[in-house]
Formats: sequence, C-alpha cells, structure tokens
Amino acid sequence: HPLWSRGLGDVYKRQVYRPKSINFGNVTTQGGTTFLEVYLVDPDGIFVTAIYTMQQQEDDSWLINGCFLNQAKSDQI
Repeated sequence: HPLWSRGLGDVYKRQVYRPKSINFGNVTTQGGTTFLEVYLVDPDGIFVTAIYTMQQQEDDSWLINGCFLNQAKSDQI
C-alpha cells in the first residue's frame, strides 16, 4: 500500500504538512464526537482523505484531538 511504504511519521508530515492541494469537506457529529473531513493531494500526487476528530474547549474554541489518514477513493476532491 503506497501510503504505508514509508514510516508513519514521514507519511503524515508529507501528506498533512506539505500537501500540493487541500480542500475542506463536511463536519459531522457521531456519538458525541465531531469529525472534520479534509481532502489532500500529497507531494507525490496521491489523493488522501484526512479525518480529524475535533474537541471543543471550555472557551468554545476547537482543537484537533486526532487524525486518521486514508487513501482517497477517487481523485475527485
């Protein structure tokens, strides 16, 4: 699988911190957890979906609580 051919930390840095393209998707809530979908194209042209779990703070701001990366099902992001 091309996403996991390198170390996980290296993959995350290249796809999330240095994407060629980024588009924000839907915000959804399931079971009290809020998710943000982000569509990325990494420097190698691989299409990736990042699903961020978000956590609302006491001051009503939002922070990222986690991130899941998946190879996108299509290149239509």
